[in-house]
Amino acid sequence: MVVIEEIKRGKKSYTLVVNGETIKNVNIDVALSYSLQEGEMDGERFKEFLKENDRQNAKAYLYSMIARKSRTVKEARDRLYEKGFHKDAVEYAITTVSSYGYLNDEEYAKNFVENSARTKGGYRLRRELQQKGIGEEDMIDALAELDENTEYESAKALAKKYLKGKNLEDEKVREKIFRYLVSRGYSYDTIKKVIRALGVEIEEN
Repeated sequence: MVVIEEIKRGKKSYTLVVNGETIKNVNIDVALSYSLQEGEMDGERFKEFLKENDRQNAKAYLYSMIARKSRTVKEARDRLYEKGFHKDAVEYAITTVSSYGYLNDEEYAKNFVENSARTKGGYRLRRELQQKGIGEEDMIDALAELDENTEYESAKALAKKYLKGKNLEDEKVREKIFRYLVSRGYSYDTIKKVIRALGVEIEEN
């Protein structure tokens, strides 16, 4: 048995004092569904209540998180663990939210590539998608939308912006633009084509 010594009712959540211990962020709906009241409560039922409370709080937090910004499943899972939720609650929240289509790595990857292709090449996009936990199949499908011409045009636009006021005939400037475009994830062949298009021939080693 446990003893619920006090139930402090707030606008959005309850705070309990149980066996001298304070438990905050108690979900109101969960508390009502378990008919919480001050006094004694079966220990096993109280454990079930705490588990369900953790689940519902994790789900609510995940919904609020993705309402602000789209996330991958990995990002969502990592963030929930950082907030201190237990494994059962984390997986429950992810499964529930995913079932409604609000967590979808396939769609996330496609949108990410579409929105980032203007400033990043395929190598950079692949690396960032991997870091975000996107699986190989979803990553391949998303990157399939990125053709050579799109990469070339975005690299060229970046190069022109970067080189504004600089002399591309200067070897040091060419080295800098190479390093810059490589850091943005463009291939060596694409970078050569861009620099040639800007009026400078590249010596092959």
